[in-house]
Amino acid sequence: MRYSANNYSNKFIDGKPAIWLQNYGWCTAKPAEEFQVGDFMRWNGGTSSKVIAIVRKTAKTIVFKLEEVEDPYNIGPWERTLKAERWVAIGTSEK
Repeated sequence: MRYSANNYSNKFIDGKPAIWLQNYGWCTAKPAEEFQVGDFMRWNGGTSSKVIAIVRKTAKTIVFKLEEVEDPYNIGPWERTLKAERWVAIGTSEK
């Protein structure tokens, strides 16, 4: 596990890793490499996405297939590439 608060938006709050999201606030977080299928990621603004597949994994990056929890525009699943050590906010199934 890689938990280094080397970014101005990464901190430890009450001993737990947390990241600042724009228009939302502080959220608990974990490195992208720790997310599994079925987990939820939270983004700026507070929207959440569900991990429906891990498409590709290398030593430095991971490609996730994600779908929105609430999808008013019906854009369907999409892929997002993240650095493995990047902190990502932990989301929920509700907005």
